[in-house]
Amino acid sequence: MDFQHLTEAQALSVAVGWPHRLEDWAFLLALGRGAVALDGDRVIGTSMWWAKRNSPATLGMIIVAPERQGQGLGRQLMDRALAGIGPKPVMLNATKEGMPLYAKLGFEEIDVVHQHQGQPSPPVAAAATNEASVRPMGQNNLAAVVALDARETGRSREATLQALAQAGEGLVAERNGQLLGYALARPFGSGHLIGPVVALDDQVARTLVRGWIERLGDGFLRIDVRASSGLSDWLASHGLMKVDEIFTMARGGARSGSPGGSQPSPCLFALASHALG
Repeated sequence: MDFQHLTEAQALSVAVGWPHRLEDWAFLLALGRGAVALDGDRVIGTSMWWAKRNSPATLGMIIVAPERQGQGLGRQLMDRALAGIGPKPVMLNATKEGMPLYAKLGFEEIDVVHQHQGQPSPPVAAAATNEASVRPMGQNNLAAVVALDARETGRSREATLQALAQAGEGLVAERNGQLLGYALARPFGSGHLIGPVVALDDQVARTLVRGWIERLGDGFLRIDVRASSGLSDWLASHGLMKVDEIFTMARGGARSGSPGGSQPSPCLFALASHALG
């Protein structure tokens, strides 16, 4: 995949009902690599992967043109991505329809993701007196945010987080000078996407998401939260309804975090995207 393929790749994603803009495709390719299936010069399939040294990899954007599905192209694109990744642990987020193919390739379901979106319903609930304080994330916070994120994801995502912050903005939550969590938001599709959200607990995660709802107003918002996050009902109460369910799968020892656990460790509550995790 090269940048010259992205206009047709974006049209392909529209054909299967995905909201990605051309800018969203370019952002993902700048961070990773991809492959295309061609019929002559026409793009009829895509796959992308993000494999950093000494870190588990992620893959996604596995798309086959509707009229070419069922012909083995999805398997070829997956094989190309896995060959590009090499012998690393790898994770992906799958639709229910894609799960049988990934299971044949050795992936196992480890988590569920709820896609929420819509126009949030004001007013946002008032903050509790013991909530963490929220403020914009500055460049001087990046090292601490990267460290917090690495404790949850098991990999350093410094380049990814820096690119996400440059593409949008960030909020951090603190109490008594201690960093308790962060949340990024950026333009995506027809509005904004909130994510990733990493926080010490679900109260901090809600505080951060509420901060973004307040700042972004009544425009279209999307957030992809883990089913175990405890945020789905709360998001729906604010007008961000659950519209889809995606399944996190892994092979080779890749892992996902555990929001709501008993240990006071930071947890991944919302994804950067289905592709990036």
